[in-house]
Amino acid sequence: MKNSILTSLLFLLTITAYAQPGRRPVLGKVVARTTELSGIYIQNKNTKETVESEKGGYFRMKVQPNDTLIFSSIEFVGREKVVSYEDMNKKIMFVPLEFIEYTLDELYIDRRVTSESLGFGKPTYRTLSERNLHRATSHNPSPDAQISIGLDGIINALSGRTKMLEKALAYEREMQLAEKLIAVFPKEFYLEDLHIPEEYIPAFGFHLLQYNDVLSASVTGNGEDYVKLKYSEKVEEFLKSIPEEE
Repeated sequence: MKNSILTSLLFLLTITAYAQPGRRPVLGKVVARTTELSGIYIQNKNTKETVESEKGGYFRMKVQPNDTLIFSSIEFVGREKVVSYEDMNKKIMFVPLEFIEYTLDELYIDRRVTSESLGFGKPTYRTLSERNLHRATSHNPSPDAQISIGLDGIINALSGRTKMLEKALAYEREMQLAEKLIAVFPKEFYLEDLHIPEEYIPAFGFHLLQYNDVLSASVTGNGEDYVKLKYSEKVEEFLKSIPEEE
């Protein structure tokens, strides 16, 4: 009888242990339009564990859903990211960061490189981030006045929520653009010709975003062979940044 009870208790404890997600190592990658992504300070706010990003922006950290990760660097705007269940199931968790703005003496903008010129076209519908931003900044028309005042817009501007939504939209568009660059060629090209491990193919899209010549090659109607050449020129440095398996 005692053995039966003990066996049942052990079984219940085993089931409970497996039911709890717990913390486990996750591979993450900081992404930004630069190759200098090492040395970024990352802290798990819940466990106080700290690491620094390695070459290519990669890092490993034990996390679980709802943990908050803090990213800080003298070159990038600080950011907090809450780990989601979806993040836990990804092969690589991407975390976009933005540069701290400095005053420039001169700025050159290549107006050919836009989301439309890269094949996105003018959107006929808004994404979730776009809808949230539109709602936060929209105005409510008044029938008795020519000027409309958006109460939500005022509240959101004061609270800083509008800026947060703008950042979320910018991150989303970066993700879409990286995916668009990868979708130019089939998966076999990256696996067989460029020898990129399958789980790192999405990361290569972010790597390509750093190079204006790659973006221009996609924009100006160059032939497939020319675009492949540009991708091939950038892959060597990317492969060197891939972390060794632990």
